[in-house]
Amino acid sequence: MSLRYATLAAVSTDEQIDKASIPSQLKLTREAGAKMGYTFAGEYIIDGYSRTAYWEWSRALADIPPLRECMNAIHTYDVLIVKNYDRLGSLGMMIYYYFCQYNKQLYSVQQPTLIYPPESYQPGTDISVPSMITSAQQNQIYRIAKINDAWQTGIKKRVEDGKYAKRPPYGYVKVDGAAQLVPGIAALLTKFPGWFLSGLSTLRIAALATETGVRPRFGGKWHQGPVIYILKNPFYAGKVYLARGHLDKTTERYIANKNVELFDGSHEPIWSYDTHLKILDEFERRHTRHRTRHDYNFTSLLKCSVCGKSLLISYDKYRDVRKYWRCPQSHVHLSAKKADQQVTQQLIQLFSTDEPVPVRDQHDTRDYLDRELAATRRRLKRLDEENDAGAYTVSEFAEKRKTLLAREAELQDEERQKQLAARQNVERVEMYQTFKDIVRDPDFPKWITARDPAIVRFQLSRVVRMTVTPQKIITVELL
Repeated sequence: MSLRYATLAAVSTDEQIDKASIPSQLKLTREAGAKMGYTFAGEYIIDGYSRTAYWEWSRALADIPPLRECMNAIHTYDVLIVKNYDRLGSLGMMIYYYFCQYNKQLYSVQQPTLIYPPESYQPGTDISVPSMITSAQQNQIYRIAKINDAWQTGIKKRVEDGKYAKRPPYGYVKVDGAAQLVPGIAALLTKFPGWFLSGLSTLRIAALATETGVRPRFGGKWHQGPVIYILKNPFYAGKVYLARGHLDKTTERYIANKNVELFDGSHEPIWSYDTHLKILDEFERRHTRHRTRHDYNFTSLLKCSVCGKSLLISYDKYRDVRKYWRCPQSHVHLSAKKADQQVTQQLIQLFSTDEPVPVRDQHDTRDYLDRELAATRRRLKRLDEENDAGAYTVSEFAEKRKTLLAREAELQDEERQKQLAARQNVERVEMYQTFKDIVRDPDFPKWITARDPAIVRFQLSRVVRMTVTPQKIITVELL
């Protein structure tokens, strides 16, 4: 009686399919079965399914429908022919043990072994097949490790050369290996920093982006998540990076790496790196305040001079006609209309002069920090040399090195704080000048009452503080 044979071909990705791997496997296995004079019983193709990292047979059957179909048809063939056992991945031994239960045999064209008549085949007596499968799995693991290592090295080299790590982000396309801007999308993304730094929430920016008709990468409308990702991504500011964060498998949340190393990219940025730093600072600033959908022009800005609490907006039965600010402890009660008038008058008076904005005192410690960092790094280098010469025990060396590394980290943090304070001073001068231009506009009284309340509150919060006395007098001071 002629044996019946089926063939199995497998690839993991669409890219492999494009290389005609499937037809090649099917041709070789069909030719092998016909050459041995067996009867063809069907072919099975596992395309686009990874066959590595499986430890449970039931999970593999559930995840890979073509494999399940092949196993369900096990009574229709006597031998399953594959091109090479490495096509089976981590499933090789699982399939072999499953076949042993039904007296079925595996055969590889490139690792040929004996095929027994079904009536005389006794599983376990010939260990050549499991030995071949094990060897193929080990070779495959080694090859994958080498490919992975080369890939990681190549990715790092790409980043150091100023290229994107894996794929260009939204708004860019790959052209001859380089990231190029998509004009229509770039025109929208260019507006994001201005909207955000003018006080709009990421939710509002998402709504405005949806209204433009430019679709996000996924879905038909914009949401907060993509907006936040784009605003925080240094790639849009001309930088490239590797491993900017990772997915926490426990919480399933993306954890950003704050100390990621950035390189100058070779692509065209959409906004400057200084703008990127301002965006990050603004995110940090907003994080310290609870924002609501019902922000008014002075929300969280008007403070009671008695208890220091923020005044709340309230209405009487006439609502907008009788809107007023009140202290939670009932120290202050002031109509919203009078508050608008007082704040407008005081701001016009405060910004009527051409005196420069007072800059916060800043002691120049740059030279000191540079000297201390250099000295600490010299001590670390000298410590390593002395340890190599046998001057310390293992515990002594570890303790001294730990102390020096802690000092280095402390100085680096102090340097970052120094740079942040300098940047904030520059931004403060810019914000002061911007707001001065707003106040000197003839329509400024309308700006206070008719402009988007979130933007009014945002602009005011960056330059002034306002207190209200029980006598209903508002005092406006520069921050």
